[in-house]
Amino acid sequence: FGEDWGLDATGNWSAFRQDFDGNGTWDLDQARGHNKANEVTAASSWATPAHDRAGNMVTLPKPTSPADALGATFDAWNRMVRVEDGEDTVAEYAYTPDNRRAVKKTYTGGVLSETRHFYYTDQWQTIEERTVSGGTIAADPDTQYVWGDQYVDALILRDRDTTANGTLDKRLYAFHDANFNVTALVDAAGGVLERYTYTAYGTVEVRDAAFQPVATPSAYAWPYTYTSRRLDAETGLMYYRNRMYHPEFGRFVSRDPIGYQGDGVNMYRYVSNRLLDTVDPTGMLPYSMWPVPHDLPIPGTCKQRPDWDPSMCDEKCPCKCSDTQWGDTLPLDSRGHQDVRRQLLHEMQHITVPRGVRVIPRVRKECVPGLSGAAVVCRHPIKGRPRRIVVCISFAKTTTCNMLEAVVHELTHVHQLLRRVPPRDRHEAEREAYTNNCRRRADQECLKGPEREAFIGKCVSDGVRFSTNEAVLDRVRRACETLLKGA
Repeated sequence: FGEDWGLDATGNWSAFRQDFDGNGTWDLDQARGHNKANEVTAASSWATPAHDRAGNMVTLPKPTSPADALGATFDAWNRMVRVEDGEDTVAEYAYTPDNRRAVKKTYTGGVLSETRHFYYTDQWQTIEERTVSGGTIAADPDTQYVWGDQYVDALILRDRDTTANGTLDKRLYAFHDANFNVTALVDAAGGVLERYTYTAYGTVEVRDAAFQPVATPSAYAWPYTYTSRRLDAETGLMYYRNRMYHPEFGRFVSRDPIGYQGDGVNMYRYVSNRLLDTVDPTGMLPYSMWPVPHDLPIPGTCKQRPDWDPSMCDEKCPCKCSDTQWGDTLPLDSRGHQDVRRQLLHEMQHITVPRGVRVIPRVRKECVPGLSGAAVVCRHPIKGRPRRIVVCISFAKTTTCNMLEAVVHELTHVHQLLRRVPPRDRHEAEREAYTNNCRRRADQECLKGPEREAFIGKCVSDGVRFSTNEAVLDRVRRACETLLKGA
């Protein structure tokens, strides 16, 4: 098996070739066309795609049979709400106000066959599914999931009711590779039931325990595959939270909801075509599986330092920030800018933003003139509620340690602004934000017991005193006026 791509200046596939059987001959030799908005206009030998005025792909090649087309309907918020195959409805979707897909209706031959409701954690992880019978949501769950804490899509196991008797009788465990592609299903006894292999952009092939290809879809109705995102068997598209992904096309079927803040040059491109180490769990912000500046060690691993010594850290305690390159000053160039931006965008993915509110990331050499290294959050309120929130992180005279602390600190303020009950005053707001920072710093310094508590207390006190100083507040107000004008 082999694949080959030709890319244009903005990362679109101008050419795509596939060798299905590995005999050295290209079985698919495809030319593609794109317009100035990076929308696909032609894909030879496949159904011709079409887009609406908002950039949504309303006619798309069927992933399981690209020569045939599916029709898609999108709502006013550019969310896919219906898929049709000719005159037959294939699926319908409904969403919550905060953009989560809550209901999926699937059809067979145009006739409704199942209605499924989804329930999520605050990290947008599906933890339970329930079906509908006779117009009523089932009292017992059909499916439940358990997720790990090392990554938002680190799926550990699924419990499922296979007999429709209200009992979750079948438990399966998911095994992953380094990019959290699910590679195998394992039962409670440790036996491999099914394996999965993928093309570079995520088309899945189901295999048996001996790696022999078997019929698709999964015999165990397993939905989470490439990068542990959900594959909709009814359409062949993948649900990447904020938009749908077409694995055969290797691109999203609608524009990035945050515009060019995500990719930078192409609102359809998947992870900027950096497949080896980059994922996009939200469908908005591609980031490396190592979500830290690319040339710096991962927290807790001093071994990447050339002069590493075992005494620097042990298994129970991470390395001190000052003992690693994390204590180095960020470069005053585009690399430093991108390192900060990548970390800020990564952390922003954990914030649920209400409809009508924009959180705008900004990276500057100096956010507040005269305060090197200072970061700031600015808001533009309408009737007392924020509608634009600008988060600005500085990188001039800033170490990586301080940058990470600043990101955590300022995003705490963003959470505060989005709460129904925000802090009473600035002192309370700063105390909460500095407490988060100072606890993190105490952990980095491996402090324990009374020494740790004393450190946190002084750290919080000093931080609040600085941030509530009138001279500092005056500079921050002037900086916010400038930042909001450009937002």
